Amino acid sequence: MKHKPVISSQPRLWVYLLLLAGGLLVSLLHITTSTPAVQADPWARRALIVQQACSGVQPTPNFSEYYGTVSLDGEPAPAGTLVEAYSPRDDKVGCVQVSVPGYYPYMRVYGEEGTTPGMRFNEKVTFKVGGHLATTDPSPVIWINDWDQHEVNLSATSAPCYDFDNSGQVDLPDVTLVANCWRMTTEDSDCAPYDLDGDGIITVVDIMLVVVHLGETCP
Repeated sequence: MKHKPVISSQPRLWVYLLLLAGGLLVSLLHITTSTPAVQADPWARRALIVQQACSGVQPTPNFSEYYGTVSLDGEPAPAGTLVEAYSPRDDKVGCVQVSVPGYYPYMRVYGEEGTTPGMRFNEKVTFKVGGHLATTDPSPVIWINDWDQHEVNLSATSAPCYDFDNSGQVDLPDVTLVANCWRMTTEDSDCAPYDLDGDGIITVVDIMLVVVHLGETCP
């Protein structure tokens, strides 16, 4: 009488375990590849948001860094406000986002390198806060490619008022105050407030900016 061979269940068990392990590995790989790092890491997500908001800046090996206080309409600039830096050729050369109200963190302002636009040695940096031209303290801010940090406090207004004599209205005395500084540079502290277009010198452009607002009242 012949007996049927006894088939051990051990090989089947190993095959089952191998298949189970393979399935778990595929699931783990799927989870890893389908969850971007910016979703898993809130700091990475924040960095991505800032990077998108500050698009247009082209980094180079040449830079100086700036930081300081920042106000908008006489109040601390709120979190999320963009602080931007521009070259005399209107190239955006630096950008950061305010995280702590009233302060902007270190912002690298990049210099020209080959065909990449940027600042040139001994040029004036122009700053904008929330898209509005800012005044600086100290003034002017001269870029020198020193890889160092410089404190520069910024203030801007979203609706500038040219009532320089605080009469409550933009009138001829305000025009006269600007006209008296014609051809003066911002190195003259008395004339610095009248550099309305931020080019470092008081010109007919600054005078006309006041003229076109004649008769306006200011709060």
